[in-house]
Amino acid sequence: MTNTRFLRHSFILMMALAPCLSHAMSLDEAWQAAKKYAPELDQARLDVQISQSGKNINRSALLPSLSAGSSIDWQERAGNSHGYNVTLKQSLWDSASWTALDQAKADVVKAQLEQNQVRNDLADKLITAYLDLASAQGDLHLAQQKLAEGNKLLKITRQRYKAGKVKSIDVEEMLANQLNEKSAILQAKLSLAEKRAVFFSLVSFSQDGLSQDDLSQDNSHRESQETGLVDEVDTELSHEPPLLVSTEAQWLKLAKNHSPDLLVASQQLRLQQLEKSLAKSGYYPSLEGHVGYQDNDNLSHGEMNAGISLSLPLDLNGATRAKVEQAGLKVLRARQAVRKVEIEIAKNIRQQFAQLSLNREQVEVTRELVAHQTRVLQSKETLFNAGLSEASDVIEAHNALFTARNDLKSNLYQYWRQRAGLLLTAGLLDDQSIAAISKVFNS
Repeated sequence: MTNTRFLRHSFILMMALAPCLSHAMSLDEAWQAAKKYAPELDQARLDVQISQSGKNINRSALLPSLSAGSSIDWQERAGNSHGYNVTLKQSLWDSASWTALDQAKADVVKAQLEQNQVRNDLADKLITAYLDLASAQGDLHLAQQKLAEGNKLLKITRQRYKAGKVKSIDVEEMLANQLNEKSAILQAKLSLAEKRAVFFSLVSFSQDGLSQDDLSQDNSHRESQETGLVDEVDTELSHEPPLLVSTEAQWLKLAKNHSPDLLVASQQLRLQQLEKSLAKSGYYPSLEGHVGYQDNDNLSHGEMNAGISLSLPLDLNGATRAKVEQAGLKVLRARQAVRKVEIEIAKNIRQQFAQLSLNREQVEVTRELVAHQTRVLQSKETLFNAGLSEASDVIEAHNALFTARNDLKSNLYQYWRQRAGLLLTAGLLDDQSIAAISKVFNS
């Protein structure tokens, strides 16, 4: 089965499953659903818990340890003897254990930063999929409006043909234009089905393992999913939410402080520095104390014992030195990784900030163009009704108007993609930002 046939059947199937509801899922609702059902977020949360377990494991090396044992010995002349012992050990100083604990704590911080990074990336994917679906939905609505307006023109042209005021070629031109518009509707439906599948892969969920309470709580979400409708951008929006900051320098400062990619890279550098410290601890001595008690049949009373042991490593084979050198190289590499991320963020901020103002200007230009083409079409229709123009002139003006409307819609979606991209790069694509973007869409 070809991709086209697959998309056609998918669209027909989804339309057949749609109930008579007309509720459109808002961007904010879609974001809440994506956060709830995204497996990558659950994986990131588990990674945080795993790293916290690792911290507890490393902390235990610095705490006292208690061991107990018993024994039975048999001797040919002395007979059997029974004994037991209890030993308490405590590390008095071990540089490697303390550094390992610091490294584990840093790993927890990194896991938490990576969780924010996953959340940021999920928000980016969700907004992209939502805007793509809303744009495809708008394409279909425009195509349907264009066909409806074309049908009115065709009806008028046929009436004028019966009255002998236009030629048959005018009717044929209108019919050919209508066929093109019907073909555009089919193409828009195929694109909509494809975008819908991508979007629902982010917000859908499996009912396996869900309780009845969970199913009841998510009823509203399921209704939105079944209809497959999302809000569309408001082309008449005159007052949009203001930007967080207004200058490029301010955006760069925000990105430096909040970008998950940069924070993760910086924390990775910290981990590599701790790894170098851990390698250096191979040169340092360790000190351990112990207290014990033992008793057996050969002793009249139990005995206490205590002691302190000092371990002084000697790097005769150069293994410790090699580890330190290797760790030092990893630090240099991690530092360059941070620099690479900083360069990429600065480039993206400058590019997105510049494109944002240009996109805004494009929106205003195309909005004026829509108004102009509307007046042109009205004038062409008046002239056509008066017999002073050809049907081709009306068709051209008709197509030009809907092309301008489509350009306006496309420019608006591109503008909001750029705004979301700027927030993503700055690490501020959070619940509050998504709720603000959600307000520029209409059901």
